Amino acid sequence: GAMLPFAAKESQSDKPTVLLIPGFACSTVYWRETKKYLTSAGYTVHSLDLLGQGKSAKPGRSSSPIAINYSIDLWAQMIDEYARRYIGSKNKAGVVLVGNSLGSVVALSAATGD
Repeated sequence: GAMLPFAAKESQSDKPTVLLIPGFACSTVYWRETKKYLTSAGYTVHSLDLLGQGKSAKPGRSSSPIAINYSIDLWAQMIDEYARRYIGSKNKAGVVLVGNSLGSVVALSAATGD
């Protein structure tokens, strides 16, 4: 598997877990103030870099022998897998996906299964 930097701040509440998805060329650092606000409001917050963006691994770039087709579908599948693996049934209130720029398109695709 490729390296995907992520951050999680846990909370003990009945509120949904929030998963923050940064936009094109951005990293989880983009959400630092949003994470502070949401965790202070009692939310559990996760954020992660999309593969090939931010501080994540960048397979398929010129220095890598691996060919990869970066796409909304690929990133949406990765978001879905992350949510299932790391959030899953931990929160009965569900998950709220929040994206910026490219991250918003990925969030919509992951939420709708498209």
